Amino acid sequence: MNELPSNESILIVDDKPGNLHLLAVILERYGYRLRLLTEGQAVMRAVLELPPDLILLDIMMPDIDGFEVCRQLKADARTSDIPIIFLSALTDISEKIKAFSLGATDYITKPFQQEEVLLRVKTQLALKEAQTQLRTHNLRLQQEIHERKQAEAILQQRNRELAVLNHFGEMLGSSLELHDVLFTALQEMQSLLQAVSASIWLFTADRQELECREILGPGSDQLRHARLPLGSGITGWVAEHGESILSSNILEDPRHHKTVGSSDDAPVRSMLSVPLKVKSQVIGVLNLVDPRVGRFTKDDLRFIEPIAASAAMAIENARLYTTAQQEIAERTRAEAELREANASKDKFFSIISHDLRSPLNTMMGFAELLISRVEHDTKDEIKRRAEKIHASAKRLHTLLENLLTWARIQRGALEYHPEAFSLSEVADEILDLFGENAEQNQVTLEHAISSHTGVYADYSMIYTVLRNLVSNALKFTPNGGSVRLSARLLEQDVEIAVADTGVGIPQADVAQLFRIDAHYTHVGTRGETGTGLGLVLCKELVEKNGGRIWVESESGSGTRFFFTLPGCAFYNG
Repeated sequence: MNELPSNESILIVDDKPGNLHLLAVILERYGYRLRLLTEGQAVMRAVLELPPDLILLDIMMPDIDGFEVCRQLKADARTSDIPIIFLSALTDISEKIKAFSLGATDYITKPFQQEEVLLRVKTQLALKEAQTQLRTHNLRLQQEIHERKQAEAILQQRNRELAVLNHFGEMLGSSLELHDVLFTALQEMQSLLQAVSASIWLFTADRQELECREILGPGSDQLRHARLPLGSGITGWVAEHGESILSSNILEDPRHHKTVGSSDDAPVRSMLSVPLKVKSQVIGVLNLVDPRVGRFTKDDLRFIEPIAASAAMAIENARLYTTAQQEIAERTRAEAELREANASKDKFFSIISHDLRSPLNTMMGFAELLISRVEHDTKDEIKRRAEKIHASAKRLHTLLENLLTWARIQRGALEYHPEAFSLSEVADEILDLFGENAEQNQVTLEHAISSHTGVYADYSMIYTVLRNLVSNALKFTPNGGSVRLSARLLEQDVEIAVADTGVGIPQADVAQLFRIDAHYTHVGTRGETGTGLGLVLCKELVEKNGGRIWVESESGSGTRFFFTLPGCAFYNG
């Protein structure tokens, strides 16, 4: 690789001699004049004695870290303009953000890659050289102002260019929001070259298209978020080849895409199109356009290219920041969900461990009495104890059924087999199941569901929902009360209701009914206890079938549970 020797001076600061040696090997062959320091405290004195063109500054040093050295250099007017490239093995985005916020112009990650080091060093020295050249040219124009009045306009323009170049990086670094960076970059470059319109196109995720992410000038609304295939038009060509194009008249350029970049309000003629690159990879394209033929010059192109490079770096930093924020938000959300899931699981097993013991203890107690007094008790007493054992066994069976169903849902193992069926069929089964219990407790149990009322759902799941709802209704309805099942057609769904004339539910407790972590339970009218699991299970199963469930109740006025299911308008049974 043959390159002309360079005469720029570079100060390299790193407490590791090995790093100093490696950087020296990379840079000395290109003629850079190098000074090497191993202590951060010696930097300010060395810079004031002989200001370098560029500083390569390590962050992690034992005496004083690179951040503090950078802060001191930027705070002193004598050294604030010297570009600083940070060196670090730290890859955390927050470290990079801090580096740029302190005024660093670039950031090289260890271990060093020769091509990256050379590219970043050359870019920063080129920017500094451009600043120096502009300052020199400005002085020359001031010396010649008495000879040519027309030089005043040129001088003013160059002053504006110098100001933009010096502050461009600072303005782009003032925000890490991508929209703000894009808008600021376009606003400054449009003003700098007095272009009628300016736009930035960035690659889509698959890198097969370019999207106009921001545009200033006529036709903005039509072009913003427009897409262009890679290689199509001047913009697509620049993105594909990574080379700038200066077109004096795009209508004579065969690469021009006639449906992009044209507007009836402001027809485009001249176009300056520059690739936006980060580490040699094109991430997008900057376009400056004007309706006048030959509006832009080669000097404009040479001047805008290093500014476009800075803009590309700022855009990439904004993208990294946005990605980091999204990852943090996603991680926070996932952690919250995990905490909630763990809390629900702990509460769930607490409920199960408590409520499994109750029916088991009852069964064991009455069984022991039955065994110990079988020779002495009458048949009626033996029957009464057997009935207690049977009742506890039924409660335990119901609890275990709910538990197993809930566990299958949580594992995603509960099979879903929707079919069309008549609601009256499942209602009849429920009445058969609980009829004897209702009759013993003097509770009227009935349904008013037509045999032509059809739904499309999983039969077993809906049976489980109604079994739990009716069981609860009977539990909290006193003697002489009633439990009634009904259904009505909505536009596309069927609304099912289970209403009782029982004790009702306090309004403050209604919101807790369907929550596994709330564990709302209440003793029934005949001393029955519950886990609260049945209603949680009902909610899961109803939602699995595309419906929703809710309750209306007040203390002392009964309770009405409602849920919806997809209807079948022409169910024939």
